[in-house]
Amino acid sequence: MQNFFSRFSIVNRQSSIINHQSSRPAAAITFFFASGIAASPLCRDYSFCTLAAAGILLACASFLALRRNRIALSLVAGLAAIAISGLLMALAHRDGFSDYDLRYLLARQAFPLNEPMSFEGCVIEDSARHGEDSVTTVELNAFLQRDRWVACAGKGILRVAQPGSDGSTERAADLMRGDRIRGWAVWQVPRNFENPGSADRAGLLARRGIFVLGRIKSTRLMEKISGGCSNPWTRPATATSSHVRRSLDPIAKIENGQPAAVLASLVIGDYSGLNNATRETFQNSGTYHVLVISGLHVAWIAGLLLYFFKCIRLPERLRYLMAAFVILLYTCVVGFQASITRCLWMFLLYLTARMIFRRADAVNVLFAAALILLVAQPDWLFETGFQLSFLSVMAIALTAIPAM
Repeated sequence: MQNFFSRFSIVNRQSSIINHQSSRPAAAITFFFASGIAASPLCRDYSFCTLAAAGILLACASFLALRRNRIALSLVAGLAAIAISGLLMALAHRDGFSDYDLRYLLARQAFPLNEPMSFEGCVIEDSARHGEDSVTTVELNAFLQRDRWVACAGKGILRVAQPGSDGSTERAADLMRGDRIRGWAVWQVPRNFENPGSADRAGLLARRGIFVLGRIKSTRLMEKISGGCSNPWTRPATATSSHVRRSLDPIAKIENGQPAAVLASLVIGDYSGLNNATRETFQNSGTYHVLVISGLHVAWIAGLLLYFFKCIRLPERLRYLMAAFVILLYTCVVGFQASITRCLWMFLLYLTARMIFRRADAVNVLFAAALILLVAQPDWLFETGFQLSFLSVMAIALTAIPAM
C-alpha cells in the first residue's frame, strides 16, 4: 500500500510538471521561430521556393504524425516547420522588395548620390537638435530625375542646417510627425567607421529601414506641402504631443530648459530637448533608463485606469477594453519602439486572456508578444533594445513572480 501511494505521488508530480510546461506553448514556438531568423544571415545563395516547399512538407508530416498518434515525431516536424517559417520571414523581409524600393534603386545606381537632388517625403519622427543641425527621419516618396518625378520607398535621416542669421530656425525645428516636405538635399549611403571594434552603424540603420543619409544646407531649400501625411491615428497623437510641449513652455525658461526636457522625455518620450550635459549626467549615474518610455509607464497607467474604472463600477470586460484602448493611444503618442510595443502587446494579450476567463501566464504572454513582433519585424531580433527588453522581463517572470 505504501509503494502504491508513493508511485501515485510521483505520477502526480510528473503530470503537474507536464501540465505546467504545456501551459506555455508560445515559448517553444517563439524559440524555433527566432532560431530561423537568427540563421538568415548565413543564407546568401538560396532558393526561396525550395525552402517554402520544405516547410510545407514538414507541416504536412507533422499533421500526419499527429493523426497516427506519434506525438514526438509530430512535435519535431512541427517545430522544424516553424523554424523554416522564421527563416523565410527574415529572408523575405531582407531580400523581398519592389522595383521602387530604395534598396533596389541603390543597387542599380538609379538613386542620385553625392549631388543636390529634389525629393518629397513624409516626416515620421519629430525633429531634434543635434549641434547646429536639426535631425529628423523621413519616409521618401519620390525624387526628381531629369525633369520627372520617380517614385521610391524607404527611410532616410535628414539633417537640416540652421544658421542663426536667416531667421528660419524655428520653422526648420518645427518639423512634426505627419508633415509632408519637399526640398533639395545631398544624399549618401551610411558607412561604418574604420576604427577597430567600432559598431556596425550601417547594419543598425539598415535593420531600422534607413538606407540613406541626407543634408540640406539651408532651411530656405525646404518647404512644407499642404495636406500632410497624417492619418486618423497620427493626427490625435501629434496633437497630444504638441499640447504637452506647449504646457511645458513656462518651465522651459528654467536652467536652459532641461527640467522641461526631462519631463517631456518622461511623459511622451521626447528626447529632443536634452542637451549633452544632461544625458551624460544620467548615463554616468546609471539611471538613463529612467528617461526612456518602457513598461513601467504602461504599468502605472494601466493600474490607475483599472482601479478608477473599478471604483466607478464598470463591468470587468468593459474595464479591460477601455484600458487597452487608452494604452494603444498612448503608444501612438510616444511611438512604436521595441520596449513600448512589447508592453502594448503583453498588456493586450493579458487583457484578452482575462476577458475570455483564461489564466494569463506571464512567461507565455511574453513569448507570444515576442512572436507577434518578430513576425512583423524580424530584424528586431538583432536589436539590443529588443533583446534587453524581453530578457529583463523574462528574468522577472521566471524568478521574482514565482518567489512572490
